[in-house]
Amino acid sequence: MKITGKSKLLAIIGDPISQAKTPIMANERLAELGCLGQYVLMPMEVHSSDLIRCVEGLRKIKNFSRP
Repeated sequence: MKITGKSKLLAIIGDPISQAKTPIMANERLAELGCLGQYVLMPMEVHSSDLIRCVEGLRKIKNFSRP
C-alpha cells in the first residue's frame, strides 16, 4: 500500500468525527480488495456552518473522488 499523488481521496465528513469507525472499516476493506493506496478514506471534521465552503474546496482538489 502506497499513498501517492495518484491516490483518489474519499471523505467522510462530520462534526464530531473522532468517534467514527467508518474510516477504519472502509480502509480495511479497501486493503482487502487491494485498492488501498489507489483510494484512501479520510475523516474530515467540518462544522455545519462550514460545510458548503468545504464541499466547494473539495471540488477543486483534482484527486478527490467524485461519483
